[in-house]
Amino acid sequence: MIKSLIIYLSKFSLLLLLIMLLFSNCDVDDIISSQGRYEVLFDSLYYTGNQWSDASDILEVSSGGYIVAGRLGSSDNLAVLVRINESGEQVWRKSYSGERLHSVIETVNGFVAVGGSAPGGYILGIDEQGNVLWEKDIAFPYAEDARKIIQTSAGDFFIPVNSYEVHGKARLVKLFSYGVTNWIKIIEGDSRTRIYSVAEDLDGNIKLIEEIEQDSLSSNWLVTLDRNGNELSKKIISEDVSAIASTWHELSTIRTHTGNLAGVGNEYFFLIDTSGNIISKKNVPIPYKYDQIRLYSIFPQNDNSFIAAGFQWKWVENDSTHVYESQTYGGLFFLNPEGDLHENIVIGSECINNAVTSVLVSRDKTIVITGYYIPCGSTATHIWVKRIRLL
Repeated sequence: MIKSLIIYLSKFSLLLLLIMLLFSNCDVDDIISSQGRYEVLFDSLYYTGNQWSDASDILEVSSGGYIVAGRLGSSDNLAVLVRINESGEQVWRKSYSGERLHSVIETVNGFVAVGGSAPGGYILGIDEQGNVLWEKDIAFPYAEDARKIIQTSAGDFFIPVNSYEVHGKARLVKLFSYGVTNWIKIIEGDSRTRIYSVAEDLDGNIKLIEEIEQDSLSSNWLVTLDRNGNELSKKIISEDVSAIASTWHELSTIRTHTGNLAGVGNEYFFLIDTSGNIISKKNVPIPYKYDQIRLYSIFPQNDNSFIAAGFQWKWVENDSTHVYESQTYGGLFFLNPEGDLHENIVIGSECINNAVTSVLVSRDKTIVITGYYIPCGSTATHIWVKRIRLL
């Protein structure tokens, strides 16, 4: 009798364990549950103003440490770069005449960053100490910020600048390595045109994802240009990929190790081949106990999987006023090569309203994120950088 009872309890325990494993991804305890999945190497806030300061891009520097591009929030926004070491300690912080920076790359002379200013696109070249080597504005009527800069294998730069005017035309700017404009190409179309993405392909040509709007109908295209801006091919993309352009921060499309284009925006993941065919378009599922997610950036891993960065948010009732308030927590979304979510880590905690806007995997395989964070009891938004090691 006792032996039969032991066997029964053993089978019941095994069944219970299987059920728990089956639903473990659905019953994650909100925020605290994710803390055991990684080790924090540093978690730092950088005070850069008394209003809304944030970061849009982070880059690992070849000589060690990281550089962060963003804006300093004050009565007048200023473009800001923050250089930090491997431990998160600030090496230097410099502000510039532009209003914000969205994208930064390393060059042989230092760094080049792009963002926005009153006239439109803003481009800045600095040395390793953050001193200005050159800067320029890309100004035209209704110009938006410059959200992305790439340097090609030939050493020159390509920067897309869009227009927020109803019938505005996008510009693609090519600079020589020392900041002199080579040419500015106007992207033609019957009505409004926009550039969602710019990347160099494996053949050294330039790939653009464009939107062309005509009679209130929009279509998306993959366009290939040579280095001189001449159109080599143009193919319509069969599905809507406009979510790629939805982020306020750096344009969120990257070239994968196989030459395809991968991007995120809102709650979507996109994978597009070199001919403009959609390989994958996935709606990334919302983690348990949250109401919505937003994806800002993506980073490719060596096994062709991806890490997407953004936040998840939920509505929470305020106990004193009984008014529902939105609370956002920075998150990392681990995607397989097809864009399916296999793990979500809530990387922001404790205080409400923080988000990850850029993520990278460093040379030592640690994960480094940047974004914005409001400390408990404060209204000022700080630039946030966190470095973790997965367990």
